[in-house]
Amino acid sequence: AQAIAKMLVVNRALKSADFSDNGIGDEGTAALSEALKSNNTLETLELYNNQIGVAGAQSLASMLQVNRALTSLNLRGNEIGAGGAQAIAAALPQS
Repeated sequence: AQAIAKMLVVNRALKSADFSDNGIGDEGTAALSEALKSNNTLETLELYNNQIGVAGAQSLASMLQVNRALTSLNLRGNEIGAGGAQAIAAALPQS
């Protein structure tokens, strides 16, 4: 996930990425989230079944507060719980 995060910081062409079933976990999700704070081209991110918990969801929520390019995020099959879901929902634009 660290190498992918480094690529996302500089990549300005990728519109969709599917990292499903890779065991990224909370630490990897934090790295991806940090990278996506400065990425304004990725629109779709698939993170299905990656052992992401509440901490990972909170990292994604922090990223969503500044990233306006991402319009689709798939977190199915993760254990983000109610707290993670609430953090993400609160970070989404209200319009």
